[in-house]
Amino acid sequence: MVHPVSHRAAEVRRLLERHDDWGQAMSAESTGARSESEGARSGGGRWVPASRLTILLAEDDLWRHRPRYHEIVRRARDSGLAGASVWRGVEGYGVSSHIHTARLLDLAERLPVLVMIIDETDRLREFVEHHADLLDSVTVALSPVEVLDGIRR
Repeated sequence: MVHPVSHRAAEVRRLLERHDDWGQAMSAESTGARSESEGARSGGGRWVPASRLTILLAEDDLWRHRPRYHEIVRRARDSGLAGASVWRGVEGYGVSSHIHTARLLDLAERLPVLVMIIDETDRLREFVEHHADLLDSVTVALSPVEVLDGIRR
């Protein structure tokens, strides 16, 4: 069995080694391309194109009696995507325009949660299509990003 950490590292390496179509077409001006010396100052790497899938939902959204955000992250991992993280918000509103806040702890409900997944555009689009049942009632956005290759910790 492959250890999950080494599996994730391999996925990130695969992502960094492959440019997708929109990334190859991006101009140096639009990406804010960095010089070699800037790459060296930032850890010795180069910036490569990727995509970020952002999913906005409420903390108390459930999927089969479990937090929906947990199921999204689990499916992203099982799909072999490069990485996923979850952030809890302190305030936000959605379609209802009702502001949900954590300032009144005893009234805190429906707080915003953001799930961010990084990988190649095609893989993220496929993930959304394959898991439409899980994502049908949440806000989903896909945007281009750059990932720094070559950082050693």
